[in-house]
Amino acid sequence: MNISLRNIKYCAWASEETPCFKASLYLDGKLFAMICNDGRGGADRYDPPLRLIRKTGSKKWWATLDQIHAYFTAHPHLQTQYGPLPFSLELWTGEQLADYLNKKTNAK
Repeated sequence: MNISLRNIKYCAWASEETPCFKASLYLDGKLFAMICNDGRGGADRYDPPLRLIRKTGSKKWWATLDQIHAYFTAHPHLQTQYGPLPFSLELWTGEQLADYLNKKTNAK
């Protein structure tokens, strides 16, 4: 399973408790979902592209999203100062966003 995060748009001024961002989630080189967070402490939201839903149907899209979640939860837990943390799609997205912001900051 080849998963990547592209087209990241980050909004520092709107990030309160969590990063405010919008990005494209690609699965095996094809756009699979838009991921966003409003920056107010809630979880990331996953929205399918309308053309994908028209092509494959929403049940297949949700089933694939469940497979992606299962793929990440099968990874080993991360050891933190607070104890083990289950790996997840949201945690992976946060790591990708942090890498993007670090590269952007270091490029200046």
